[in-house]
Amino acid sequence: MINSKELIRASLVPAMTVAVVVGILLALFGIVRLATYSGPMMQERFAEAYKAPVGDRPLALYDLGLQLYKRDDHKLAKEVLTESFNQLTRNTGVVPPDRKALGSQIQFMLGVVNEKGKQFRVAITAYEDCLKLDPDNLYAKYNLERLKQQYPDLGKGGGGGSNDPNKDPSKNPSNNKKGI
Repeated sequence: MINSKELIRASLVPAMTVAVVVGILLALFGIVRLATYSGPMMQERFAEAYKAPVGDRPLALYDLGLQLYKRDDHKLAKEVLTESFNQLTRNTGVVPPDRKALGSQIQFMLGVVNEKGKQFRVAITAYEDCLKLDPDNLYAKYNLERLKQQYPDLGKGGGGGSNDPNKDPSKNPSNNKKGI
């Protein structure tokens, strides 16, 4: 007959073995993540981090988009930021509730990049989308209102009018304010 001490010992060995195996697997996962995602992110090698098998791909793309913007590669920054938003929403356009902050940041930067590319109507839409995700984003509010003042027809979704949407807003003598 098996007593209770022997039963406990017999069940502890497999449980401890499982715990050790799980611990080793978690440690390996951490090492892979550090080597392929966290390390490159800390060293600002965002394209490499994006390709990692583990990690936050939309965030890596967002950071890559910022990096490209700072290098004045606005066209590629726009493509990367668009892909970041697509991955964030899984191509549905719906931002998960726990990712609204990142979605708002991506839309804000899409607004800035489109404005740099003189795509003012697209920039207005991006700022509006940013504010849907984060109504308290003062930078987006400022940039949106500035563009709507400079191009009132664009903010209404209308066309034509006296303001030329392809004209550089900084050359508008009535308003020399600059956005972020």
